[in-house]
Amino acid sequence: LVRSTRLVTSARNCKTEPSLVRRMVMRRAFCASDAVICNSERMAEFAEEHYGLPASLVRVVYNGVDTRRFGIGRGGGGPRIGSIGRLEPQKNYSLFLEAASLLHRERPDVRFEIIGQGPQREPLEDELRGLGLQGVVTISEPREDIAGFLAGLDQFWLTSDWEGTPNVVLEAMAAGVPVVATSVGGTPELIED
Repeated sequence: LVRSTRLVTSARNCKTEPSLVRRMVMRRAFCASDAVICNSERMAEFAEEHYGLPASLVRVVYNGVDTRRFGIGRGGGGPRIGSIGRLEPQKNYSLFLEAASLLHRERPDVRFEIIGQGPQREPLEDELRGLGLQGVVTISEPREDIAGFLAGLDQFWLTSDWEGTPNVVLEAMAAGVPVVATSVGGTPELIED
């Protein structure tokens, strides 16, 4: 409301807000901005499509990662595939479990780990038991040593239904870990197929 200062906002996730009121507030804030920073080209397109932003207001500034934090290395103990994120519907860990189940039939030596917390934990644990993946898939609480976790993986999976530009993909890549991901948000701008 005060126009004596410049207003710069950011759009960081390709998610259509379910609340009409939130969508209206967001549209008003974005359209009143002097610039809107998006973290991927796809996010910029999304903001233009869903919030009616003129392209002249939108700037893309990609997320960054301090690569000095991530060493490249693999631990022993057999192949490991992992993921990190909030245990919420957006992350679609049911897809992760379904893929783990399929791969486990072909490669029973592979172990899987999801690091995160959130409201989907119990349903995911029920689902992994239903798939017979106890002892194969572990769901762990968040930890401080994400760089060490990533360095011990053979693959990182991102199974999200929507994203902006997922930092965790950048971090996995900084650790030298191959990434398998759904084609959502800015993810295709990070990964060369």
